[in-house]
Amino acid sequence: MRGLWLLSGVLLACGPGPNPETRLTELRVIQIVAEPPEVAPGELSIATVTVVDPEERGVEVLTWTCTDLGDGCLEAELPLELWTRVQSPVDEQVEHIVGVPGELAPLLEEIPALPTTVYALACEPGLCPVIDDIVRGRATGTELADVDALMRGLPITGVSLASRFVFLSSAAPEERNANPVATPDFLEERLISDADSLKLRFVVDDDTDVVAYGLADAGGFSMPAEDVVDGAVECEWFAPKNQRQTRLYVAFEDGEGGAALWRGTVTLPE
Repeated sequence: MRGLWLLSGVLLACGPGPNPETRLTELRVIQIVAEPPEVAPGELSIATVTVVDPEERGVEVLTWTCTDLGDGCLEAELPLELWTRVQSPVDEQVEHIVGVPGELAPLLEEIPALPTTVYALACEPGLCPVIDDIVRGRATGTELADVDALMRGLPITGVSLASRFVFLSSAAPEERNANPVATPDFLEERLISDADSLKLRFVVDDDTDVVAYGLADAGGFSMPAEDVVDGAVECEWFAPKNQRQTRLYVAFEDGEGGAALWRGTVTLPE
């Protein structure tokens, strides 16, 4: 077993090896974090979408919202530029501003928490006609309401879709759900290690049940998911045999719309 370098709180570990489900081999939306995840009528939430492109083929990201009360997206009546965006990621991320109309306030008397869905569709350039249609002003928006039908017309590879609920609520700010706060319990400025495997420990500040998901562009984590227990979780990562740098991601979900994401890079020492 090789030595460990500059990782306070990161433990050398032995285990069965990386789980292939945790290895990022193609274009993928790995997380959407809405801040805040629960808002009142008339407020805004900012959804940050993280997209990885291991093969570096390029990516376009279409984001949109859908508030569906049973008759399709309410947003479909609005101009597309108010509820859709097409962007290229910067540092693997794009943002979408979620505006919740104040006119929806009366509905909260009947529905305690009204969800608005934020969608993120990542595509290699030229693979998703809906993106070209929106950019060129040919789209009507109705195609975005039926996500299943939209995806059936797209390739299996080079395309990734993810979604996140933002909840409209009449609750007082202190009573609304908040995103979990996951604090690394190790030196993360620049992970430098020649260890065969590492355990990354996080302290999680959240009263609900939180699950952590480890992902890596090389090597892999031992388990696809780990439960946060007593406010902490350890995710074991196994190093690849030959790679100078490896990008690591640990996504956190509370099952109620709250989410978080940690990103880091493990670098072999000189």
